Amino acid sequence: MQKDHYNEVFLAVLLTTVIFLFLSIAIVFLMLYFQKKKFQYAKEKGELEKQYGEQLLQSRLEMQEQTFETISQEIHDNVGQLLSLAKLQLSIAEQNEVGDKSLITEIKGNVGNALSDLRDIAKKFKYKPHPGVNLASGRRAGAAAHR
Repeated sequence: MQKDHYNEVFLAVLLTTVIFLFLSIAIVFLMLYFQKKKFQYAKEKGELEKQYGEQLLQSRLEMQEQTFETISQEIHDNVGQLLSLAKLQLSIAEQNEVGDKSLITEIKGNVGNALSDLRDIAKKFKYKPHPGVNLASGRRAGAAAHR
């Protein structure tokens, strides 16, 4: 009878130990599973933030390019036309011999120089992307600089 009692106690301890081990293993697997899910979520979130940053940078570059193009066109069209007209009017005044001829010739030369300088400035404002540089290489260079 005492032997049966020891067997019952042994079985109870053994069963409790097996259940405890099973629950411990289940908890460890659940923790690993949720840790893996958490890591995947963080990775996806990082990728989305990276894509958002790239899209934001691309849109800023496009807006800047459009702004430079607009400024360049406005300088070339509007101011260039006005200076061309002034040069033409000075030429007409020179032919009609109105005023001091040397002064008019000097003004004509200065306006011509201003017109030439203005065209050079307008050309410099025009956005020209470099053939070897793109968004990905610029991002890598920026990331390398922050390391």
